[in-house]
Amino acid sequence: MTTITKHDGARKMPFDKERLFAFIDEVTTDIRIQKYVDQYKEKVAKSIEAKPEYSAADITQLLLLTAAENNDIDVPEWTYSASKIFLRDLYKKAAYNRSYDAKQRYGSFTAYKNVSASSAFMT
Repeated sequence: MTTITKHDGARKMPFDKERLFAFIDEVTTDIRIQKYVDQYKEKVAKSIEAKPEYSAADITQLLLLTAAENNDIDVPEWTYSASKIFLRDLYKKAAYNRSYDAKQRYGSFTAYKNVSASSAFMT
């Protein structure tokens, strides 16, 4: 069983293939031919299951590189799938660095503005 690590090994969890496939389904909605999506899922899952431990960041890189590898003149939509994966990763990193939920995208701008304004008066 493959273990997935997050935040430099501070959090570990077993690999959840269904969760990965649900994410892939979200980011590959533009792909017209389901056979290509199924092949992508299997290739990524096999790569992850081949190792005893995999970091979440490495999975993101694997997803990006495999999507880019599939980009073809016949199926240019893989570019959009790769960009969705990359964008989701950027939002997660920003949320982690700014201590808010990634589903909020950038969080509340007014809350940030109020904190900045109040700290400006303290100096």
